Amino acid sequence: MMRNVFGVFSTLSALPLNDPAPAAGNVRTKAHPGISITKRLGALFALMSLLLLAAIGSTLYLALVHKLENRDQDELIGRVQLIRSYLRDLQTVDELREMDQHWGNALTGGRRTVHLVLADEEGKPLFRSTSLGPDGPISLKPVSQEDAAPASSRLWKTNSEEPVRLVTAWGRLGKGEDAQHILIGLSLSTNETRQTLRESAYILLLTVVLGTLVAAVLGIWVARRGLAPVAAITQTAREITASNLSQRLPEGEVPEEFYLLAKAFNGMLARLDDAFQKQSDLSSDLAHELRTPINSLMLQAQVALSQARTIEEYKEILECAVEEYQDLSRMIEEMLFLARADNAEAVLQKEMIDLRVEAECVTEFYQALVEEHGLSVEITGQAAIIADKGLLRRALGNLIANAIQNTPAGGKIRVELKQAGEKVVTISICNPGPGIAPEHLPRLFDRFYSIDKARTPGKNGTGLGLAIVRSIMQLHGGDIEVTSTLGEKTQFVLVFPAGT
Repeated sequence: MMRNVFGVFSTLSALPLNDPAPAAGNVRTKAHPGISITKRLGALFALMSLLLLAAIGSTLYLALVHKLENRDQDELIGRVQLIRSYLRDLQTVDELREMDQHWGNALTGGRRTVHLVLADEEGKPLFRSTSLGPDGPISLKPVSQEDAAPASSRLWKTNSEEPVRLVTAWGRLGKGEDAQHILIGLSLSTNETRQTLRESAYILLLTVVLGTLVAAVLGIWVARRGLAPVAAITQTAREITASNLSQRLPEGEVPEEFYLLAKAFNGMLARLDDAFQKQSDLSSDLAHELRTPINSLMLQAQVALSQARTIEEYKEILECAVEEYQDLSRMIEEMLFLARADNAEAVLQKEMIDLRVEAECVTEFYQALVEEHGLSVEITGQAAIIADKGLLRRALGNLIANAIQNTPAGGKIRVELKQAGEKVVTISICNPGPGIAPEHLPRLFDRFYSIDKARTPGKNGTGLGLAIVRSIMQLHGGDIEVTSTLGEKTQFVLVFPAGT
């Protein structure tokens, strides 16, 4: 009769769990890998090299432009002083025009040929070395004071659109204060300078392009060398199968950047290995637990059919079969609860609960069983939590039923409620009895685990009660603890977060 009571309580206190429904509109699409890290790093190397080489090339080009312009300008300014000295040695304009040979030596004595134009104060040309030189008052406008060396130059285009660099300055024809002012115009073709700049630009551009390509190739090579540990991780992952989950990545051999990845991967493998092992053990235990009642039912049916029976005998056989069916039904129900709780499919209906009221309610439900075993239950303390009432009753019921089964006649079961600080609420169920050996405590909450069924005949549970209690506590974000002293007592403690 008491076994039927357990089955009824288990059914009444079970929380409905919703079966997952497939999401509408889910369409599986073939996944395509993204751009490889090697290619990304190679592209980044190429981009960085392009920007760096372009910046360096631009700086060098601008420096070369400035250098060549200053060179041409210094070339022209240096000739101004020479032309002025020649002019001071002359007295008339006629003498100036007869100095062709001297002007030629002055203009071609350097590395490059300089073109000269001499004009009077109105800008009328008095001497011209070539037609390349400037002409007219505007083009010969002086840019420096009399007797001062010119400080800058300017660009000027001839009639043929050929750019030249031009320097103008004042000079004196003869000596003395009444010496005639002569406007000096010196020009230099920029073709050579421009050609040098074009060639330099081509060389710099070619250097930037080739440097970028080389950087891209080197970047890909470096990336492949640097990502070699990822290839090792990939190879190791390919070798791992359901029957070889014990293999791990060598965390000490991977670079620092991949250490956390390897550690997380090994942690995942450990969890998978543990889950596979639990599934294997569960399948074995479940087959063993189901085999016994099924064999019993089969044997009873074979015995009943072996010869004619009276109505009372058939009734007795059917009653035994019903009890076995109830055990099977309760086991299947509890297995479904555990499976859905493991997959976080349980929907908690949380509310504020007075633990004293709930503990008294559960104790009252088991009062008949308590009296039948000659026991007593004492409830002390006061506390409240936010939790699912149905699951809380189920957890308390499983622990109190377990305490009743393992408490000797005349014993007292103590239920203590305590507000342990601001964030923790505990429910302690303690019963005297033979206790539990330390080697059994770590596996006490495993499914179908039994300390010694032969030692406690008649106490035929499913072996899932404590596993269900642990799952209920995990759903609430809490925990369950157990301590036991051989020959004295066993104590279970439910630890709930106060704000659950």
